Amino acid sequence: MFPIPPNETERLAELLQYRILDTDPEDAFDRVTRLAAKVMGAPIALVSFVDKDRQWSKSRYGLEADETGRASAFCAHAIMESKIMVVDDATADPRFRDNPHVVADPSIRFYAGAPLRSPKGNNLGTLCIMDKAPRTLSREDQGLLADLAAVVMDEVELRSRASTDSLTGVLNRRYFDEIGAVEFRRSKRYGHAFSVVMLDVDSFKSVNDRFGHATGDEALRQVAQKLRQGLREHDILARYGGEEFVVLLTETTPAHAAHIAERLRQRAMVELHVGSEDYRITSSAGLASQRDSDKELADIIARADAALFRAKAEGRDRVVNSDAFVEDDGHTGP
Repeated sequence: MFPIPPNETERLAELLQYRILDTDPEDAFDRVTRLAAKVMGAPIALVSFVDKDRQWSKSRYGLEADETGRASAFCAHAIMESKIMVVDDATADPRFRDNPHVVADPSIRFYAGAPLRSPKGNNLGTLCIMDKAPRTLSREDQGLLADLAAVVMDEVELRSRASTDSLTGVLNRRYFDEIGAVEFRRSKRYGHAFSVVMLDVDSFKSVNDRFGHATGDEALRQVAQKLRQGLREHDILARYGGEEFVVLLTETTPAHAAHIAERLRQRAMVELHVGSEDYRITSSAGLASQRDSDKELADIIARADAALFRAKAEGRDRVVNSDAFVEDDGHTGP
């Protein structure tokens, strides 16, 4: 069993918000692990994040596996600390002497892990170095490891800010495409249900023409806020372009996805008060759920987009499910 921090719920929620788990390798993180290994003479260095039941490595030097169970992860103990955790000889430490990574390959003896602490004070993971021989770590090197861990968190923060749409505060399309591809692969790997909602603000051009772009921008901000409030913490919301938003519903059955899509449509209604005028803004939505035949996320998005087009054509302010309509050729969905 592994220790659980007292702020575990908040910690995991913040980790999910960074949307970094299971993403592809990135040079910014790989440079840090290479530097940490070289400067400290360690054969192994990792940038790892501690998920609910596993430790996953964003960057790894000297080790092939990108994840391990949390029960056997040294980092699961390191995130309990406010400072660097150093294990000089794992075989002499009762916490680790029977650890499978100690008694078998890769035969870890030495470990040092600096917590990756978020601005909110949650330890999300560690920058760690490991060796196959017992050793110590000087105060100077401990300070250097802590400095490098701060560099990693700075990069995590920069990555997060670069992923955000400046107007609405939700994810931007570029980052949605990246994280959406990751979630698509995860759904295939674990057999989880997966759905996409495409939502478009109705008659938005008339809002800009009638009240001006500043009012239109405020309307989009309100729509984004209402959508965000109607989602679960593991759902993914992004501005897909103009007045169009996209939502990834992970680990969600088609029936439940249909319920959420309708709830989002209702929440996205905005009442504008401009001078003496009141103006009601509605939205239309298209829903598509993953099929075994889907090869990539774009396949699901295409069906959701076609369903959205149908919702607009049928009068707007409604949800159309791509699995519930028949195209002219007689096939269900696009």
